Amino acid sequence: LSQPRDVHEHRGEGLKGLIDRIPVAAGSRSLVLGDGPLPRWAMNGEERYRNAQVLRVFLALDGRLAGIFTFGDAIREDARGTLRELRSSGVARMVMLTGDDHAAAEKISAS
Repeated sequence: LSQPRDVHEHRGEGLKGLIDRIPVAAGSRSLVLGDGPLPRWAMNGEERYRNAQVLRVFLALDGRLAGIFTFGDAIREDARGTLRELRSSGVARMVMLTGDDHAAAEKISAS
């Protein structure tokens, strides 16, 4: 890819700029699509992740939605066993430090 040019950050929303003179936008649905509808191919993902604790990044090339990236954290399979081992080795108090929002932290804590 060529070096992006005229890149503008839209705080909390995403980025817009040019790559090879093609307008590129990456970020929130509202930044990338405005009030426009989702294309039919994107509807399944919208339903699937509607209430999920994930970050969705919409990507448009030349004004058309080109892709949607979905990022999320998975709890490691060995997490419960690791916590159990810590307790059995004498660790009485554990705290969780996270940069996630409260709902995501509660979900992890409950599992």
